[in-house]
Amino acid sequence: MPIFIEELSTQVTMRSGEVPLTPAQLDQIADYVLRRLAERQRDEHRNRMADGVRASALPRAHDGDGY
Repeated sequence: MPIFIEELSTQVTMRSGEVPLTPAQLDQIADYVLRRLAERQRDEHRNRMADGVRASALPRAHDGDGY
């Protein structure tokens, strides 16, 4: 089963019926993934807001009417 977390990628092989991680470890991984997803959403929202502010601060294009 391939596992990819951020920049870590590895291949894990397990036998049928065996769980190589404890429930606590699985909870920690899930919590980490959820935190990272929330961070990405916040970063994307912050970038969209910054782009909007930047666009509103730029001079507007003129229609060629001399203004």
